[in-house]
Amino acid sequence: MNKKGIELSVNFLVLLIISIVIFSFGIIFATRILNVGKKAAEGLPEIEEIALKNCMRSGNYVCISKDKADLKPGDTKLFEIGLTNDLENTAEFKYKLDLAKAIDEQGNDFSTQIKTPPSTTWREFIQDNWLGSLESEVYTLKRDADKRVRFLFEIQRGSPPGTYIWNLKICTDDTSVPNDPDFGCTGAFNRLYGGNHKIYITVI
Repeated sequence: MNKKGIELSVNFLVLLIISIVIFSFGIIFATRILNVGKKAAEGLPEIEEIALKNCMRSGNYVCISKDKADLKPGDTKLFEIGLTNDLENTAEFKYKLDLAKAIDEQGNDFSTQIKTPPSTTWREFIQDNWLGSLESEVYTLKRDADKRVRFLFEIQRGSPPGTYIWNLKICTDDTSVPNDPDFGCTGAFNRLYGGNHKIYITVI
């Protein structure tokens, strides 16, 4: 085989390997999307469904289906927010989830420690990789109207055991709600509606 033929063979093998790798990543991504859709279609467990409905019927304008969950790496957990517009006018809302702390089994907060790879903090890595939103970010509700909003936690493999404490905030742009930058609502939706809510995810 001449030199040109060898070069063509090597180039073909390289392209074949790259194609296989890209195809494999495509399958993984598609499988993940299908699993998320399946989990969403299943809905809440009955006990969580009842708890959420009871909370909303009791006049609370921000409710969560569950505030604690024990999960393993690779697990996916569906949560729902029950949101009611208790303001005087039609208003827009969006939810915001932030990781406050990640407490390891020794009681230490490792959220600001560097994860390598990809040379980022654990907080940034978890924030970017655990959350799978199912709906658009902004919800327009008339006065006294309500809406149920779904979101997912997807626990990435390799996540250390421990308790991950999340802040859930409902933010609005309605000017009748006090504006305080310490609340964590920023931009156009800079007013906290219904207080700060905690969600505790324990990775086992």
